[in-house]
Amino acid sequence: MRLPAVAIAAAFASGILLGLHPAVARNAASSLLLSILFVGITVLLLSGILFVRIGRLVFAVGASLLSWAMLGLLGFCIAEQPRDEDHVIPLMERGQLPVRSPLRWHGHLRDEPTRLPWGYGYEIELSGVEIEGALQPARGGLRLSFTARPDGEPLPELHAGEEVAVLTEAKRPQVFRDEGAFDRRAYLARENIDLVATLRAPKLIERISSPTPTIATALTNTRRRLGDEIDELFAGTPQVAGVLRAMLLGDRSFVDRAEAADFQKTGVFHVPVVAGLHVGALAFGLYWVGRKLRLSRVGTMLFTLTILGAYVAVVEQRPPVLRAALMAAMVVLGGFFFRRLELLNSAALAAVILLVAKPLALRDSSFQLTFVAIGCIAGLALPWLENTVQPYVRALRGWRDVTRDAAHEPRAIQFRIDLRSLAQWISVGLPLRLGKPAGDIVAGGLSLTFRVWELLVLTVALQTGMLPLMARDFHRIPLSAPIVNLAAVPLTGVVVPLGFLTLVCGLISPMAGKLLSAPLAWLTALLLHVVQRFAHFRSWSYRIPGPPFWLIMLFFAAAILLAAETQLKHLLKRTMLWGLRMAFMACALTIAIYPFGEKWTKGKLELTVLDVGQGDSLLSCLLAAKLC
Repeated sequence: MRLPAVAIAAAFASGILLGLHPAVARNAASSLLLSILFVGITVLLLSGILFVRIGRLVFAVGASLLSWAMLGLLGFCIAEQPRDEDHVIPLMERGQLPVRSPLRWHGHLRDEPTRLPWGYGYEIELSGVEIEGALQPARGGLRLSFTARPDGEPLPELHAGEEVAVLTEAKRPQVFRDEGAFDRRAYLARENIDLVATLRAPKLIERISSPTPTIATALTNTRRRLGDEIDELFAGTPQVAGVLRAMLLGDRSFVDRAEAADFQKTGVFHVPVVAGLHVGALAFGLYWVGRKLRLSRVGTMLFTLTILGAYVAVVEQRPPVLRAALMAAMVVLGGFFFRRLELLNSAALAAVILLVAKPLALRDSSFQLTFVAIGCIAGLALPWLENTVQPYVRALRGWRDVTRDAAHEPRAIQFRIDLRSLAQWISVGLPLRLGKPAGDIVAGGLSLTFRVWELLVLTVALQTGMLPLMARDFHRIPLSAPIVNLAAVPLTGVVVPLGFLTLVCGLISPMAGKLLSAPLAWLTALLLHVVQRFAHFRSWSYRIPGPPFWLIMLFFAAAILLAAETQLKHLLKRTMLWGLRMAFMACALTIAIYPFGEKWTKGKLELTVLDVGQGDSLLSCLLAAKLC
């Protein structure tokens, strides 16, 4: 099996999906279901061993995959176990916490106070709450915000890890019940935030104790220092500083709504979000530095993985960063063991690791988009490039050396011969000293053209492959995305390594930081200019309703078959392959342009109500309906 990790990941994810079915989810906490799963997994594993012994590998593979599926279901059941009795959510549901009155909450700061455009934010790991003068245990996460005033009382100086007490009225995050609306409560729950509150006055929060500093507090202090360094180096260009905070540290608090909308309209919202592109650029930069320093293979690997691990720790181990770091680590380790990189296998292995740690991540849009993007690159773009321009890209290496021709396929050999003939023809009319540089310029121009074409193909494959999820989650089609990514991706690949080099140099030598900040500011401003320029072309980005579930499934079925086209060529006729391609494009066009509307029930009066969190909106809608 060429892609064993893909089969394992698919089986494990299928088990989790089975757990998400309402009939199974209702019984997820049942001890009987858990016992059945344990017995079933044991029987399947023993059966797999028996089938291997008697030489029935097909049955052994089937038993193994089925056991992985049951492990996925078991992981879901374990993740869905009810919260502890002293968690704030069960306490509120049982009415043991008065939610409409201020209470004195106790806990410790998870992170350094976050500076926001309008004030400050705190994340508190709760340990207890005072009710009627008695301190009761209460666990959970509280996000506290404070709006600063120029002439107001200053906040007390607090740091990560310190135990604090705050008097405030905490409540669960607001939820809008409109279909398809962003579920802020679920999003915050994934970040371990259960309650939100507003700090009315600085004197309502106080320090109780300051524990001994730990590695976690050292990391949070480093994160704060890096953020302060960005603000200091780019004090004159706050827009650039806000984008760099997002690109380097994952802090999007200072990217205003208009800028975020511009990134969405142009299909490059991945640029201000720390994820695969940023981690990949940093890992490549570290590997390049290790090679330039003439470190050994072991030294280069350890240098890259150590710095990459420190970076992940500094940016708070967010899921997109963890996914990208796992992928980068596998690539580095694979190169160390002289293993050929199989991107789908590496991505599947990373997916299994993440799903074992957190099975419910499968239903997160971020998780789905990440691995669909990797599937588009590895399953659609790379095979197509391998059959078209990649042989010519490899043929450009050492193109003057005739002895290397035999290592290439016939079309690449002919390309090398033609290139040498062209270089010789050009050099005939030039002075001797200019003949060789002229040939190098021609080869360099061809190499640049191939690289631009590769980037364009990757971008088109990504935008097409992620089309159903983008339409479902963001309801927008950015037609300018392939063009904008041609500039945004290379600029991001330069800005991220240069940004970290600037920050490190700035902490060591302010003068060096100032010198490096000038080109960094110029490159970031150029990136913003390109994004804003294309965002103003309104016809290049438009809103659409979400496609139905059946069309999304049909699209991905066609995409998977298209990705397996190489293996299916000997089974399917040429006309059937073309039909498969046309079906894939038809699904993509239908999702992109067809205005799917609401389903109405014939013969019944139906009313659409917008939930804005206020009863007035519902009353107005009802009155309007009555008047009509």
